[in-house]
Formats: sequence, C-alpha cells, structure tokens
Amino acid sequence: MITRANTLAALTTAALLLGATGCAKKADPNKHNATASGATTATAAATTAATTQGSGKAPEAPKNETTGAKAETTGAKAEAGGPKPSPTTKATQTFTLGEWTFTHSAKEGFATHAKTGKKVSLWAQMSAEEQKSCDEYNEEGRLVSIVGPYVTIENISGGYCGGAHPFANHAFIAYRLDPDKAKKTERAELSSILDKKDIEAAVKADPFIKKHSKDEDFDCRVSQNYMGEHFAFQGMQDGKVIVRLGLPHGCEVMRSQFTELGLLFTPTKSLKAWMVAAERDGTLGQHLRKKKW
Repeated sequence: MITRANTLAALTTAALLLGATGCAKKADPNKHNATASGATTATAAATTAATTQGSGKAPEAPKNETTGAKAETTGAKAEAGGPKPSPTTKATQTFTLGEWTFTHSAKEGFATHAKTGKKVSLWAQMSAEEQKSCDEYNEEGRLVSIVGPYVTIENISGGYCGGAHPFANHAFIAYRLDPDKAKKTERAELSSILDKKDIEAAVKADPFIKKHSKDEDFDCRVSQNYMGEHFAFQGMQDGKVIVRLGLPHGCEVMRSQFTELGLLFTPTKSLKAWMVAAERDGTLGQHLRKKKW
C-alpha cells in the first residue's frame, strides 16, 4: 500500500531530479498574506521560502455583479440536526448543505445532488489496479471552501508511474456545482465572480508579486492563471472578502511548487450573501483548512 511517506519521498525525488527543493511550505491560512513555496537551484542559497504581508488594499466594488438563482443568492443551509461540515481527514465524513450531500476523506471526495442523483467527483486516488503500474504514487485531497455554488478543494499528488520523470502537483481547484445531469461539471473561473480589472489590480499590488514577478524563473515557478480555478474563499476582513489563490507550478521543471496569495476584494451582493451563509455553516477556508499539510 502506498503511504503518505512514500509520496513525500516521491515528491522530493521529483524535485531533486529537476532542481527544486521539494514539497511546499505553507503559510498560516488564517492570515492575509502571500507565500511562495520552494526555490530553484539558482536561488536556493538565498531562500527556500518567501513570506510577505499582503497588500491589504481593497479594490473598488466591481461594476458587474454575478447573479444567480434565489437558492444560490441566499446560500444553502446546512441540514438541521445532521453532521456539520468539518476539515477533511483520513476517515470518511458526510454532511448535507441544501440539496447537496458531501462525502469526503483524504482518499476521495464527491458531492451528490438529492433530487437528480448527480454525483460530482471532486478528487479520487487511482484504483489499486492502476497503482500497480506505479513505483511510487499517492494523491490526497481536502475541502477548502464551499461558498454558494462554488466548491474549492486542495489537491496534492506525486509519484512515478513510468515515463521520462516522476510527477508532482499541488494546487487549489474550484468547481461550480450544477444539479443538471446533462451538464458537465465545470471548473470555476474567479473572473466569473469578480471583475477582471479588480483581480488584475489586486495581483499587481500584492507585495510578493511586486518582489518576484521579474525573477528569471518566475513564469516557470508560478502559474499565471490568476483568473482561473485556483481560488478559495478564506473569510471576511473589514467588510472585504479574503480570496486565497493556491497556484501550481508554471512548467514541469518546477513541478511540486505551490504558491499561495491572499487578496482582498469588495464583494458583490450575491457573493456577500454567500459568504454570510458560509460563515453560518462553517464552510469557509478559515473553518475547513485550519491545519497545515
């Protein structure tokens, strides 16, 4: 049976083979800051991790506002008397929010819609049969936030299953749940929730980005997909929404790199309502991602 220790060994092997330092060092998820994990061979002597305080400057309110069905706008309420949402562990847990039931463990996570029966896989390890082709393999996931129709997970995987080199990946992945069986579950885009100009401004003003965006290896070390699916909702701060970006590596030679940014935004009416509901139900990043990996 492949263990987490073996996975860490595989991730370290992958990093050493290509000149990275290995698995990521995490920032305190309850603080509004930015953390870049890992370092290249060229910069390892200078630093193996950089942590800076986030800008804290909130952009102006987005001009476009994402709207949705009434149930989404008001937020789905946790089932009364049922199991409450809690951080993902090795043991399988189940809880219900509105019409969706979430089942999750480090090994697998999925959501099932009560009325349509639609099952959405959020993460899953390869089957035992598939793992036989790997010398080293492990994959783990956990819930990070559930806000309105948006579910964000954190996924880390690594190993060697043949080919030229091992693999390693670590990132946030956000999905937009849709109960319609005929519709494929799509990865969410942060730019569909918040204004693109506000996202660009927040990223550009972030101290970590200011300091390292001109580094020679930056584009390879950090994915530039700031508008896409690598986001989660951490909490609220002075009326602003704390959005965390969990970015993977930008190219294969930097595989296993993980960069986490903390950005502040003025919420739309819909997002604010979803955040209030998530605070009530305990499904923000500050609730579900309390411990470091």
